[in-house]
Amino acid sequence: MQQNNKELKTIVQDVLSYGDMLLIANEGVRKTNSLMVLAREFKEMENTRIIIFKDFPRMIRECNAIAYMVINDNDVCETQHIVDMENYLFKA
Repeated sequence: MQQNNKELKTIVQDVLSYGDMLLIANEGVRKTNSLMVLAREFKEMENTRIIIFKDFPRMIRECNAIAYMVINDNDVCETQHIVDMENYLFKA
């Protein structure tokens, strides 16, 4: 992520203010690099947790700043129960 330190700090402060961050982008726009830089930044802070849903192996190989868990297709169960998340806000 070719950000200067001021821009990175601004993003980090916004995430801390809002409580989370959702990053969705097309392939090839450097999402993995951006996530690794942000993960390292949050890893150094107290009272922060990092949860990244990403299936790209590069994250595991190169981002040694965070622990990870692999969730396979057979670990997910289909259900008929649907929760409408549109109107909910969860704070950990």
